[in-house]
Amino acid sequence: MSDTPELHIKNTREVIPSWFKKIKIHEGKNFLDKIKTVKTCPSFAEIFNEGFVMLSPVDIYINVKENYYEWKIPSPLFRLEEHPKEQFLKFANIPNASYVTKLISSWNCITPKGYSLRQMPMFYEEQPDFYVPYGVVKTDYSHEINPQLIFNGDKKEIHIKQGQPLAIYVPYKRKDKLNLSIEDYSIHNRKIKQSSFYTSGSTFRSNYHKYN
Repeated sequence: MSDTPELHIKNTREVIPSWFKKIKIHEGKNFLDKIKTVKTCPSFAEIFNEGFVMLSPVDIYINVKENYYEWKIPSPLFRLEEHPKEQFLKFANIPNASYVTKLISSWNCITPKGYSLRQMPMFYEEQPDFYVPYGVVKTDYSHEINPQLIFNGDKKEIHIKQGQPLAIYVPYKRKDKLNLSIEDYSIHNRKIKQSSFYTSGSTFRSNYHKYN
């Protein structure tokens, strides 16, 4: 992996979908028609500004049979391990899911004590054949990063390309369980109104120029 830095884990901001980069701040032919696009939405800025993305280290070829699948990876450094349906899919209600496997990668992650890693599927990326499911790894104890791959539909041949984004990983500090408290709006009225004021209008516009 050290000889191919372009395949190393990237900051999420380095793997922003091309369709998002192409969007303008406003859409519309004239002033009256102009509307703000998703480029001004603060939630997009936040997800693209945190965490890291694992790329597929090699080309992965999947050939799905009736009751099993075959795989081929042109490298002895990586392999797939099957998760039988009796482990997960037999019980989970996931439409179109056909097989689950795990990519044994060469990546390890060591976080400070008390920190874990969230594994999440790629945001707003078109990956119709597979996705990496949500999960949590206590990477201060267990350091291997081996993403699961859930295959969709009835496609018989699947090709995951080398360099294709697989999953997002976000480190976070574990805390004691939080208790949910539902309170009357009037108690926090002023704070909520302030928050609405700060996040409205063009407050966030300048944050998105760097993604153009």
